[in-house]
Amino acid sequence: MICPEGFTVNEAGDGCIPNEFECPEGQIINAKRTACVPAPGSPVPFPFLIFSIILCLLVLGSYIKDKFFTKVYSNLIALLSF
Repeated sequence: MICPEGFTVNEAGDGCIPNEFECPEGQIINAKRTACVPAPGSPVPFPFLIFSIILCLLVLGSYIKDKFFTKVYSNLIALLSF
């Protein structure tokens, strides 16, 4: 595969990726040079943190109310599906 100037062939050999990424402030390029990811030590976005806490309380509440494992597993699957 031939890529235009300023691009290189990706590891799979089926596409071109830019030699230089311009990531927003607080983000860096990942190891495979395919996307921008949060930089180490960057803060967790506030809405994500609140959402995670609410889901954890939901799972804990359902476990306390009814300790039947099916309900706990159902909540965990719902949590992981996001």
